[in-house]
Amino acid sequence: MPSAAAILHVTRSAVGKTIARLEARLGVALFQRTTRRQLLTEEGEQFYLQCREALERIREAEETLQRGKDEVQGRLRVSLPVLFGQRCVAPLLFRLSQRYPLLKLELHYSDRQVNLLEEGFDLAVRIGSLADTGSLRARALGEHGMVLCAAAEYLRQQPAPQTIAGVERAPYPRLSAQRPATKMATV
Repeated sequence: MPSAAAILHVTRSAVGKTIARLEARLGVALFQRTTRRQLLTEEGEQFYLQCREALERIREAEETLQRGKDEVQGRLRVSLPVLFGQRCVAPLLFRLSQRYPLLKLELHYSDRQVNLLEEGFDLAVRIGSLADTGSLRARALGEHGMVLCAAAEYLRQQPAPQTIAGVERAPYPRLSAQRPATKMATV
C-alpha cells in the first residue's frame, strides 16, 4: 500500500510536519507513533471519518453543479407566430422537451411583434423583416415565400388575376393574418 507521501508526491518529512501542525491546531493527537508504525487515535479515527464524509459531500455538491451545467433545465418562454409556430416550430420544441425532460417550455402564439424584454420572453420566432432589435440578437433561420392559390372550380367561374391589383379586386373571402394572441403551456 503506497504511503501518503508517495501519493502526494512529497517527502515523508513534509507529511509528518503537516500532520504535526494539524494536531497542534486541533489540540489533539491524531496518531499514536512508534518507531515501526503509526496508528490513528480514537480522535484521529473520528476526525478522519468526518473529513471523509465532508469530502464526499463536497464531491456530490460539485457533481450536482456540473450536472446542472451539462443538463438543459429550467423554463424557456417562446413567442411564435400562430400558424407557423403550431405547424412547424412546436413539433421541434416538443422533441426538444422530450430530449431534455427538465426543460419546461411555455409557448405563446401571437402574430404581433412582442417585446422580449418587457414581456419576459427568452426567444421569439418571427416571419418577415425585423425592427431594430437594439441589444438583442437576431438571426435568419431560413427564407419563406408566399404563394397565392385558387381552387380549380373558382378559376372556372372567375378569370385568374394577372396583377396584384387584379388580386385585390377579385371576389373571394379575405383572411386576416392578424389573429388574437393565444397562450398555451406545454410540457
